[in-house]
Amino acid sequence: MSRRYNYTVSYSSSFRKRRNRARWRLVLVSFGLLLALIVGAVMLLGSWPQSLGKASFAAFPDGSVLNKNNPSSNQAESLANLPPISPVALTSQKWNWPINVYSPEAFKRVWQYNDSPVQARQVARSWAYGSTPFASFLEQYKDTPQGLRLVQYWDKTRLEITDPSTPSDAPDYVTPGLLVKELMSGQMQIGEKSYMSLGPAMLPLVSDLQNSSNSTLTYAMLAQVASLKNNNRVEAQLESTVTATLDKNGSTLKDPNLAHYQIKNSYYSPELGHNVPNVFWDFLNSNGTAFVDGKYQVARLYDWQAVAGLPLTEAYWTRALVNGKSQDVLIQAFERRVLLYTPANDPGFQVEWGNVGQHYFRWRYPDVDFASLKSSLASTSSPNLPSGVNAASSGTKLTDTLEIRLVVGNASLARTLTIQNGRVTHSGLVNRQTRQAYANADGMGVNGGFLLKLDGSSGVTETITGDQFTITGFSMLTTSENESQLVLNGSVLFRGQTLNAKFYWKAIFGRNYIEKWVAIEPQPTLAGWRIRFATIEDLPLNEGLRAAPLTPEQDKLPLLIPTQRNLNVPGGAIFTHVMVQDNQSEGFYFFSATPLGGEYALDKRVVIFQEEYQDLKDGFNSGKAILGSYTGVVDLGFKRYTEYLQNYYSQMSGKRQPVWYHSWYPFTNEINQDVLLSQLEIMKTMGIYDVLHIDAGWEGSYPLEIDSKKFPQGFNPLIDKAATGNPKIGLGIWINPFSDSYGQYVNYAGMHRDHPEWHVPGLQRRDPKNNYETGPFAINSDYYFYVREKLLTLVKTYNIKAIYWDGADWNIPDASAPGLTEAQRNIARVQGLKRLMDLMNEIHKIAPDIIVVSWNSTADVHLLGSVEQLQLSDVWALPLGESELFREQQFYASTYHLPYYSIWGDWYAISYKENKDENLKQPVDLLKYAETRMVGVGGIVAGASLDLTKTPAELLNHLKKLYTWRKNFEQYFTVYQHVLEIPERNKLQVTGEAHIVKGAGFILLDNPTTTSLPVILPLSLPELELDPSKLYSLYDWSNLETATLLGKARPGEGFPITVPPRSVYIIGINLPSFAAATTSGQ
Repeated sequence: MSRRYNYTVSYSSSFRKRRNRARWRLVLVSFGLLLALIVGAVMLLGSWPQSLGKASFAAFPDGSVLNKNNPSSNQAESLANLPPISPVALTSQKWNWPINVYSPEAFKRVWQYNDSPVQARQVARSWAYGSTPFASFLEQYKDTPQGLRLVQYWDKTRLEITDPSTPSDAPDYVTPGLLVKELMSGQMQIGEKSYMSLGPAMLPLVSDLQNSSNSTLTYAMLAQVASLKNNNRVEAQLESTVTATLDKNGSTLKDPNLAHYQIKNSYYSPELGHNVPNVFWDFLNSNGTAFVDGKYQVARLYDWQAVAGLPLTEAYWTRALVNGKSQDVLIQAFERRVLLYTPANDPGFQVEWGNVGQHYFRWRYPDVDFASLKSSLASTSSPNLPSGVNAASSGTKLTDTLEIRLVVGNASLARTLTIQNGRVTHSGLVNRQTRQAYANADGMGVNGGFLLKLDGSSGVTETITGDQFTITGFSMLTTSENESQLVLNGSVLFRGQTLNAKFYWKAIFGRNYIEKWVAIEPQPTLAGWRIRFATIEDLPLNEGLRAAPLTPEQDKLPLLIPTQRNLNVPGGAIFTHVMVQDNQSEGFYFFSATPLGGEYALDKRVVIFQEEYQDLKDGFNSGKAILGSYTGVVDLGFKRYTEYLQNYYSQMSGKRQPVWYHSWYPFTNEINQDVLLSQLEIMKTMGIYDVLHIDAGWEGSYPLEIDSKKFPQGFNPLIDKAATGNPKIGLGIWINPFSDSYGQYVNYAGMHRDHPEWHVPGLQRRDPKNNYETGPFAINSDYYFYVREKLLTLVKTYNIKAIYWDGADWNIPDASAPGLTEAQRNIARVQGLKRLMDLMNEIHKIAPDIIVVSWNSTADVHLLGSVEQLQLSDVWALPLGESELFREQQFYASTYHLPYYSIWGDWYAISYKENKDENLKQPVDLLKYAETRMVGVGGIVAGASLDLTKTPAELLNHLKKLYTWRKNFEQYFTVYQHVLEIPERNKLQVTGEAHIVKGAGFILLDNPTTTSLPVILPLSLPELELDPSKLYSLYDWSNLETATLLGKARPGEGFPITVPPRSVYIIGINLPSFAAATTSGQ
């Protein structure tokens, strides 16, 4: 119930406000595009404790707000005269980058043995390593004292010095990496038993950097037949002719035409169970010219297990481009290397090592321009020394300029960081599916990718940026095999005091996003300095990226920009969450995952921020900056973004949407125990309800206290009745304790009279009938503690299942006090929202399954980090027919920016008492159609909210069938996909919505006209993500009880449907029965 805030926006160009309906206005709904000026409590992250404590606030006539428990610090006064910001010097105590002694000459010795004769033209054979290394630096490796190891990349492999304490002349001082195993498994090794899941490499095995588009076997394809976990073993097949091929699905075939090459298996490796062909076995055991003890001589060329590792697969033939010609190539993967046999090559070059070093580098660092990299390094004079390493006869000491490269990511997205001499010199963001680099930034981004704005005493302000921090250390935290965190430690001198920070990046395998957040260590000596604004991510973008339209149909769905602007947001900001590449087939989304947050795009730049009011003495833990990738058209970008919100951010994640009975619609505030017990009686017999929601009118003269005249025994009789038998029904309550928006329906006379000091200063109004003032109550006053105690008691006592929080309390009435400066308004808003967020955390601890709905004058998607659902509007005056159309328009538009399952529909059903609707006298078929029309867009909340004692039996029976059907298939009604055209008024059209999960679900086709209309079932729309190669069974579920097979179709084939007039045609996809709901899937 939100009668005082009865606004909305129309998303159809033809839908206009009726002139003769002056009773209602339109509500601006920003659908998640609102730059978050409404702020909230930050989830405490990181390793430092943070104590908020119980504070007492007072508001003064000038609009200022004082926290009585935290007066301005005298220490802050003395610090104000010190130099604002200066760097922290690197010392041996703080600098945890390596200072060990390596011997890079060992790299050269390894290379010289095989490839010095090749370079000197002493022999005509292919390279074992390559002509020169193309990259040398330090990589992350957990199980070393510094968490790093020295590596050198060659065309054919990567050489590693993991333990510099090993004698440099020992055989295992330099080792080749298990690169092929990592490329095929998708597990990048970052320690002895630690891995980062990046997904198998989709790179072809036969290619170099300049020829990587060969249509041939990839590492990912070959992984399907590899013994990565001692699986896929085969029996010994010695002397058998090798004619096996492999298709893209991992199926092995035999091609007898390949027998003429006379390649036979000649060795069986029992460890993993694979045969090795003669051409490869002879190569691995061959003798040839080598560089030994400073001279060329014939020797065994390879210790094959040390160089190549064990065979992971059988050998398979494929066709590949070699020197521009399609040729037969035999391929076999080993743990460290790949062997290739090309019969058409000259002798000496028929068997070659694959370019595994190149492939692995591209897979691990996909943001690097490899062709340019190799070209720039081709002229280096020596293959042995990495950048920043100085040669010495006794060894080589690493200098501070040695480059460190770190990666954190998953199969969809990766962040790369390069560190040198205590500074992040480069960071990248790349779509791992397409290998498209979205950012190649100097440092961590604009202003070092991080910024704090602080207020000190006497109006002094300062700004600290990420690039002012000295990086003093790092760590790789692996909490599971599918989750990894990278943490950089940083320090800066602020006002003469050391301020320590941790920069976090986290990636989870199987998800398409990466999280970043920042924690500032508590610094008691900087008490009085308060963080007011924080940029968590500020990323410059590469060419070719731009902000996506606010919706794919932006010309017909004009979403308005926010009505309020943050002073920290520059002009020209675009309030969006989705970026699109010029190729229109990929991009990324971004989001500030905190109720305090906001985000925007500028030209070639995205910024993710949050507002704050946090003293440095208590430290600071930011919300998470989310960057997520997508591939496909921009519609899928919006889908991936809302999937993130629904699955990983919204409090609704993992919860079930109950069917509500809502007392407001049939009774408004004229409720009591007997009225609700009579409804409960019928609710129990219908068997479809989960929640009896008690709307406004249940309170007495004090907020959140039950009216003893209406409910003399409290809610106990309702609880007892609801819990008797089956189904069990929970209670829901309406609350609006702060904003005093509904004086005509609720009477808080006692509170207004007894505690005028709790009103928001300047917003009081004299009650003409009584000798006291009314007005909104301040959240930042001690009244908050009254509300907290009462609400927590209600939730505990009555096992409350749902709360509808009305009246725009979450807009924080304190911030509307007259006379406040913009800064004071922001402070009041932040403090108030933090209190509400703390309260919600307590409620969720008591009742983890509770659903809390927030109504605000603007729908801020960031609030979903605290509440389960947002109500978008409260339009109550539209007649039957137009009311349903409006909700269809609303859901069609809002679901591009809000997760469908977190939208609380507010259809005023068929009979709204205050509107004096006579709709129950309408033909029952029309009423049944209206209810069915709303089943996917809000009806589950309000569709059955009638006076059940006066509702025709035929309509009640229809409601029972409708919601029984919906609840059986609830798993599909957690999602919404856009199909057909935007619903418009006075247009002859069929509109629709889809609810499809993994290849099964429903398409609902609505024909509001009086004429039968044909339509082609839109199975090929991108949002549905149906496989065009598969045949889908289509069923008619319109009778809500049984399914009738209509036929089968593939996406794109076109399946005609005729929708009868004033009806909803329910098409089930791969759902022949109720039982199929638990077994279906693509």
